[in-house]
Amino acid sequence: MTKTAMKALAEATRDNDKGFFLMIEGSRIDDAGHANDPAAQVHEVLAYDKAFSSVLEFLEKNSVPGVMISTSDHETGGLSAAKQLHTTYPDYLWYPGALGNASHSSEHLARQYFTHLRSLPQHGAHSSTSDDVRAYLTDLLATGLGVHDATSEEMQILLNHPEISFYTFADIISRRSQTGWSTHGHSAVDVNIYASDARAAKALAGNHENTEVGEFLARWLDVDVGAVTKELREKGVAFDTVGEGGERESWMGRIAEEGERLHGLDHLDHAEWDFGKMMHKRCNVCGA
Repeated sequence: MTKTAMKALAEATRDNDKGFFLMIEGSRIDDAGHANDPAAQVHEVLAYDKAFSSVLEFLEKNSVPGVMISTSDHETGGLSAAKQLHTTYPDYLWYPGALGNASHSSEHLARQYFTHLRSLPQHGAHSSTSDDVRAYLTDLLATGLGVHDATSEEMQILLNHPEISFYTFADIISRRSQTGWSTHGHSAVDVNIYASDARAAKALAGNHENTEVGEFLARWLDVDVGAVTKELREKGVAFDTVGEGGERESWMGRIAEEGERLHGLDHLDHAEWDFGKMMHKRCNVCGA
């Protein structure tokens, strides 16, 4: 996708001197952090690294001057290596090999689990001692995470609380790899800034507020962001649409109500939080 986008934009701007700006987001890295899913995060980081490498290759081959800046708006999950499982554990160890055994994310496994539960004759009243569900979970853990030694406690949590299976699957693989987490939210850890050209991006050396990255790019591209924003607001209304109820909907999408969440991270968004009910269009896991 990255290569195709750069090729198309390079072709479209071949006869002008303005060049182009392309933002590439590895958004699923953040999702994996929120889920505390180390296996998914590894795969997503590797996918981003491929995109990163393709941009470097493009810049090396293209005769038009360009610069690549890579950073994050925050760290998610508070990831740490060598989690100590209990107070008597003596060694500081990490087992990344366990992550290599996983072929699917915890989100994907939770979705499969919910699909299986819905297929049962008495969906909604399944027994935690159901041989069918237990056998299904045993196979799902083996094929999806490469885990063949699930404890009775882990299995019971999956059986009794499928609504949190998203996080239970992630915890199972985290414990096998001894990967630690401090939160399901964002942390205050500093994030790195990478550049394709150290001289061109010299202004970003050292510590910076995240807004300074955008300011640097605007200067480097000689773009008046304020003027562009004004033009978008004025002309964008021509692309407004009509919603399902006949109401006018902005070309930038429907504006959420206070306390409403539109993107829908997972089934736990059904819960009541401190600042009101977090709502979404459709759950990524349970489909509700």
